[in-house]
Amino acid sequence: MAAAANDRTLKLGIVARSHYSALKDGSVNPRGINLEIVEVSPMPRLFDRMIADSEFDVSEMAIVTYLQLREFNLPFTAIPVFPFRAFPQGTMLVNVNAGVATPKDLEGKKIGVRAYAGTAGVWARGLLQSEYGVDPFKVKWLVNDQEHIGEYHNPSNVEYIQGANLGEMLVNGEIAAGIGLMGIDSPDVKPLIGNARQAQEDWFKKTGVYPMNNTVVIRNDVLALDPSIAEAMLEAFSQAKESYLKRLKENGPQARDEEGDAPLAELLGDPLPVGVEANRRGLEQIITSGLTSEDLFAENTRDS
Repeated sequence: MAAAANDRTLKLGIVARSHYSALKDGSVNPRGINLEIVEVSPMPRLFDRMIADSEFDVSEMAIVTYLQLREFNLPFTAIPVFPFRAFPQGTMLVNVNAGVATPKDLEGKKIGVRAYAGTAGVWARGLLQSEYGVDPFKVKWLVNDQEHIGEYHNPSNVEYIQGANLGEMLVNGEIAAGIGLMGIDSPDVKPLIGNARQAQEDWFKKTGVYPMNNTVVIRNDVLALDPSIAEAMLEAFSQAKESYLKRLKENGPQARDEEGDAPLAELLGDPLPVGVEANRRGLEQIITSGLTSEDLFAENTRDS
């Protein structure tokens, strides 16, 4: 394997997560690379800063947004690392007075979601369509955030309401359901899918897919200077992940994300698999263009 250029410093944009600990404390370093790590919150603003300003050399990026970057020939290339994943079954809430007895009843209703092309919403729509027969074009979608890429345009059944409080709209019954809405505590709101944990387990056993929400991208101009950076970063993320999985098995206090990943590790074995082949089923579900799974990633990382 070719070594990356010595003493190169790269700026890495991430969201705060426990499985980055080995990268942040320096116990894992990419070969020949010094990392300047910047944590950004909330997560969508990290993507905006990378796309609009090319602020980072390497950055976490929503997988659907990355697919759009490729569609519009924007200068970023991913490595097959997927640092944030979530099953969609537990992300959907419904107003109990909306007349929604089954997911199919969402047709003809209004659903709120941060952004139509947001990855969490894309996975949820896919689940509703494939498992419950919901036609997404028979739903009115309300969004309160702009898409990350200006070239992308939402379908005609999507309405953008700047600053809309989708949580309040759900509680008040202005919308029938919401996806990815946090902090709602109301007797008028309940999960759309009961016993989401069991539904997640059943779906995983059926499909073999633990949906990836984010990947990691590198600016093309950075790769042009040294293509081996992609391989070095992939190795570093893999090593940091292995350190994290070992820590999940240890006794002792855990951070919130560790508490969520520990039972998933029991179900899945590895909740954060790296590489194309280990993620092929999920990639094939999320890709809607003519690209293949291999097409998405830097050439020297495709068989890892």
